[in-house]
Amino acid sequence: MSEWVIPCNAKYYDVDGAFSEFTKINLKQSTNVEVGDIVYIYVGNPYSSIRYKCVVNKIDLEKPEYDDSKYEINDDPYTNYGRYMELELKEKFKNDMLKLEDLLVNGLKSVQGPSIVTEELSSYIKKSSYKKLIQYKKYNREEIHNIFEPNTQFTPNAGTWGLQGIVKDNSCEGNYVFIVTLGMRQAEFEFDEGITKNGILTWQTQPRMNFLSNAVKDFILHDEKINSIYLFLRLDTESRYTYLGELAYITHDNERINPVHFIWKIIDFNSGKAELALRGIEFIPEIIIDKNFILHRNGIKTNEFENILKSAGSSKINKSPIEEKITKFIPTIKKYENEDQKLELLRKKFIDDYKIKTIQQLTKEEYVVGLNRTDTFCYRLENELIKLGNIHGPTSVKFGLYYGKKGDDSEKKYRTSKLKFGDDPDIALEEIKEQIIFLILDGKNENIEGIKNCTLAPLFKGKILSVYYPDKYICIFADEHLNYFLDKLNIKYSIDAQEIDKQLLLMKWKRDNATTKDWTTYIFMMFLYSTFGRPDEMKKEAQDQSDDFKLIKDVNNSNIDKSSDGFKFTGKPQEKKEPVLINGRQSYPRDKKKALNALLHADYKCEIDNDHPTFIRRNSDLNYTEPHHLVPMAFSKMFDVSLDVEENIVSLCSNCHNQLHYGKEIESLLYKLFEDRKDDLNKVGINISYKKLIDMY
Repeated sequence: MSEWVIPCNAKYYDVDGAFSEFTKINLKQSTNVEVGDIVYIYVGNPYSSIRYKCVVNKIDLEKPEYDDSKYEINDDPYTNYGRYMELELKEKFKNDMLKLEDLLVNGLKSVQGPSIVTEELSSYIKKSSYKKLIQYKKYNREEIHNIFEPNTQFTPNAGTWGLQGIVKDNSCEGNYVFIVTLGMRQAEFEFDEGITKNGILTWQTQPRMNFLSNAVKDFILHDEKINSIYLFLRLDTESRYTYLGELAYITHDNERINPVHFIWKIIDFNSGKAELALRGIEFIPEIIIDKNFILHRNGIKTNEFENILKSAGSSKINKSPIEEKITKFIPTIKKYENEDQKLELLRKKFIDDYKIKTIQQLTKEEYVVGLNRTDTFCYRLENELIKLGNIHGPTSVKFGLYYGKKGDDSEKKYRTSKLKFGDDPDIALEEIKEQIIFLILDGKNENIEGIKNCTLAPLFKGKILSVYYPDKYICIFADEHLNYFLDKLNIKYSIDAQEIDKQLLLMKWKRDNATTKDWTTYIFMMFLYSTFGRPDEMKKEAQDQSDDFKLIKDVNNSNIDKSSDGFKFTGKPQEKKEPVLINGRQSYPRDKKKALNALLHADYKCEIDNDHPTFIRRNSDLNYTEPHHLVPMAFSKMFDVSLDVEENIVSLCSNCHNQLHYGKEIESLLYKLFEDRKDDLNKVGINISYKKLIDMY
């Protein structure tokens, strides 16, 4: 997810009027935002400030979906623009809260067009919330109410603000206010809560809450960079509440409900100031508390923590590495949920369309790929449901029957997997359909021997099982990938195990884990790939960098003469060359001449910053810079055109080049290069978003 500042000219569009009527609007889209991104709308004169916080719901709309024409003051820049996005209002800011002069000294570069929000600017916007709370100041419930909902009636000792301990902040979806009396008893339940000197808070929900409660779901997915949870705390019922600050989610106890037990970090916590404000507070030992530690407590009171620590023989108890990775992944689940829901609809539609009776009646034309049809069984399974497991790698022979060429035989016709199903396409189809039907029945009954005896190709077989029974069979099929993830999760398996055995081991691990057991198979797959990467990525990256180093060496060994005319991009897509095998890995050839042209186009200067220091080349009087493929050559399979074109090669100083390969905080460098080159990339057929580019690094 990215954050953006996007200007809106009040001379042309009355955004205030639009948001007074709608919670969702269509704004022209002039940059590559993604669904889920945060957009801050900057309004110029007379405000010169950020006025609205929105979330992007839809992108690349050809025309507006909402009729807000009455708010178009001058329709020329907005009407028939041809590219729109849907923004949903999340928060409105006061006019004087995020003024331009303050934004410019806190990380904002410009308001001349859309710009990415830096970490510095994001932090400033967050801290400048219109709720002018003073850390460690005391408030009563009415004062808290008046800050968050000044336009509603407050009733002492009753209602939401007068009585409850967990209150939704209705100004922003996902924001909450915690109003806590430490160690309070509710009916027969005594809350077991405490704070360490380094600002770790142990806290429980209301006793009626469990993992199905909407608020609990919000807490588990809480991201302090997007939403706020405000903590007000007191030590007894006679005192006023002290505002301690905002909370960042650390973890929760996966085993206990009614209530659910959480651990939070109080942001910017100062124990000295907290002690002065909360006289009499007893900090619990300064430790790292996690789920494993909480499980040992089982109702033991806060003041007995120290004895437990001594008996445990340690003052610091950490999660297992896998649990740490699960905890880190949880806040990202939201960005996968929409896709998960869409895929589930597609999956259900597929199995509704291909019940056993329908499969029995399939013709060759309704089954195969290769006929330029998008409605066949194999095409839909492979392409329509590609995000539920990619089986594109091997040839179409994996389906047992297909239409097309083979090797040197250029004739297009029905072809079979002869060793399995013979030469006759019609006979082969009947046998394949029979195998598919038996597989579906064996999958339903979990007849593992029957699944193993199925003669369909392993990838094809695995995809069918995971589509028809996603709760039983994981949508990862390749043996290399299964081995990789089993090793990463420390799951033992036999060297003789088949793919189905390994799939079942992964699914058993998923079911046995207290957190992942409630995830869909798609979410679990995204956890594995986003956390551990792909098994071939390290090899591919190493090969790609080796090829880059060879290219740089070839360039350095060349006699370089600066042309007085420079070099101009052609703007024409180029045909992709066939890959070659190097040390058993596929590699796409690099053309030294194109690299030299790209350096010449940049005048041998660093394209991150022309003023970056460099030195004179040994074999010429020109500056030393290095060529770098912005969209890495290792991802050539994803494109129909060549990535080895001048438009995709940038000139970098050694420092910037090495930072892209080995350093942290490369987003700002990539964004600068992407913004400068995106139009040139589109002209040569390299169509890519900034978000997808980031994922390649």
